[in-house]
Amino acid sequence: MADAKLIREAKMFGKYIIGIPINDEVIEFYCQSLKDVKIDGAPKQTELLNKCINSPRLLPYYDAALSVLNPEHLIKKRLMRMFAILETRTEYTEFFLGKEFSKFYMLKITWVGIRAVFKTLVGIVIIPRIKVIQNKNI
Repeated sequence: MADAKLIREAKMFGKYIIGIPINDEVIEFYCQSLKDVKIDGAPKQTELLNKCINSPRLLPYYDAALSVLNPEHLIKKRLMRMFAILETRTEYTEFFLGKEFSKFYMLKITWVGIRAVFKTLVGIVIIPRIKVIQNKNI
């Protein structure tokens, strides 16, 4: 079995991607995949990942900001690993297939876009503040 931190990371990423808790089989597969093919980052990237694991509510902001600031960041790479795993699992198929939508769908797309910009801006503000507080680079 994987260590507790890696399990918490898997649960956090899984719930962030599909919005519900993921099953133990996916958690174990994620942990094993990281042992088989390591995705490591610089120590400062690992520190930010640890902060994210300790405060999962910040993940949307980190994800949005890192998409702009550093798409090759450890968090982005591991998030993509979990995304790939979930996408291949039959029990989560409905989260990745297209759905029918109403005529108000354009309003929803606009709202999601506005939220994404907001999260990006908040993340861009949060990440440098963490660096200033700790006097370290990320």
